[in-house]
Amino acid sequence: MARTFIFLSLLIGIFTLNAFAQETKKSSKIDTLLQNQQKMLQNQQTILKNVVHHYVLEGKHFGVAFDPMLALMGTAFHRVILSGAFSVLQFKGSEIIFPVYYDHSTKKDEPRDLLTVDVQYRRFFNAERPSFFVSAGARYAYLKGEKARDWDESYDPDAPKKMLAVHKFGLYFGIGYRYFSPSGLYWGADINLGTYFSSNSSDFEETFMDASRILFDVSVLRVGYAF
Repeated sequence: MARTFIFLSLLIGIFTLNAFAQETKKSSKIDTLLQNQQKMLQNQQTILKNVVHHYVLEGKHFGVAFDPMLALMGTAFHRVILSGAFSVLQFKGSEIIFPVYYDHSTKKDEPRDLLTVDVQYRRFFNAERPSFFVSAGARYAYLKGEKARDWDESYDPDAPKKMLAVHKFGLYFGIGYRYFSPSGLYWGADINLGTYFSSNSSDFEETFMDASRILFDVSVLRVGYAF
């Protein structure tokens, strides 16, 4: 009886020690896994800190752009439409741009000209990889077209048309997007909304959008090259 008790006690002890050893090994493996994971996270943080983001406009200080879509669209409406811009890219994270827009009608019965010259400041949300931006600008506009006839003025189709030229100034804000490639080629789109300081809608016989107080324009396909 005593031998049986001693045998059972030894057997229980062996199983207990074996189970304890297994748990110790599992705990040791878990501790090692956690330590390795912690080292990996530390190494990842070190790598991210040492990553140098390449400035896409490194060595490029200026840019020129042109909107080919507007030029093609103008030919369909018997108009010469030219839209371009010169940019100063010397300041990281920002751009000073000088957009120019010219619209001339080639129809003999619709003499009209529109010229706008802007100075605009753009601030990019990402300085290293310029893309989305907000902007503020000022505009000078020159409008020339047929002067509106007085309500009591008799209409003579053979009489020479009276022409009127107007100079206007305005302010606006805008948002937009730029994509710059490492080669220097870029594409941009923007939308601007503001106001002119004067309204001349009733001064012209034909409709001029820029004749009103509303200053609004959209550019969707202006391509350029930075150098």
